[in-house]
Amino acid sequence: MRFMTSLKFIDVVAREGSIRKAADKLAITSTALNRRILQIEEEIGQPLFERLPGGVRLNTIASSSPRGNYYFKS
Repeated sequence: MRFMTSLKFIDVVAREGSIRKAADKLAITSTALNRRILQIEEEIGQPLFERLPGGVRLNTIASSSPRGNYYFKS
């Protein structure tokens, strides 16, 4: 179940382009969501998102992986 929740979190963040907006959609705090995303990135040993001044976007690793094409591209 945790895996599916993690995929959902990544998907919503990628679609929204913002951790704050994604957290609002997921009805959790942005702090909790950011911590979970950082945890996921640590577990896989790769960052998934580029942190930008106005939000986030999937990096090339996440957006070019086979699952990235299915789950995370809008």
